Amino acid sequence: YGPLCQNGCPVMFFFYALPQLASNTPSLGPIVGGTVVTINGVGFIGTQNTAIRCKFGDVESIFANTGQADSVKYITDSTISCVAPPQTVSTVRLSVSLNGMDSDFTQVELGSPYKYHDPPKLTGRPTPSVGPTTGGTFITVTGTGFLNGQLQCKFWTGPSKGNVNEVVRADFLSSTSASCATPAVTQAQLMSVSLSLNGQDFSPFFLEDLFYYFPAPEILQLHPRGGPAESGGYTMVRGTGF
Repeated sequence: YGPLCQNGCPVMFFFYALPQLASNTPSLGPIVGGTVVTINGVGFIGTQNTAIRCKFGDVESIFANTGQADSVKYITDSTISCVAPPQTVSTVRLSVSLNGMDSDFTQVELGSPYKYHDPPKLTGRPTPSVGPTTGGTFITVTGTGFLNGQLQCKFWTGPSKGNVNEVVRADFLSSTSASCATPAVTQAQLMSVSLSLNGQDFSPFFLEDLFYYFPAPEILQLHPRGGPAESGGYTMVRGTGF
């Protein structure tokens, strides 16, 4: 393991300590794979003359499994990234080889866990299903297969409606519900809502054109503009966008 050498120069062999895998982000992803997983740890010495290899359980992150040429990337001495290959619903542990040898992968039992899940399915309608274009409306989405991770909601439209694509953080409530605050948008329209459990992969089972943004109402006049606290009376409100 070392640099290529020509013309009779000394050939060096480099001894290194096995890297230690501390955590990975995200820690879960869909069974179809394709999630870019960042592995944090110590001892990633970088690519010398051999490629770093990465496994999710027994399945390696390589082009034949992921469809991506650069499935494993060295980032820093404490960070690499690996593309998750497809697998069935399961929890596996990650392992890494710095010199490309099958015999020199880190111990599987010491690797950080990664959970494969079925994509969540959104059903019904958001509650509430309308809100102002200024955003800030807290909605609840329901369905099946929700997991506690790095949840995100995406509010979006297709190209024919402006190709809007706004992503916000979501909160896990239960295996069947999550909540998020609507982002601000520029115009009133129907938008679709999607959910991601890991902040990266959005489920193909979304709510199509089921949240309506309306223009924020504006109050222009009150009549009367005052009255006694004990009256319990009414006042007329005039404005726009009601």
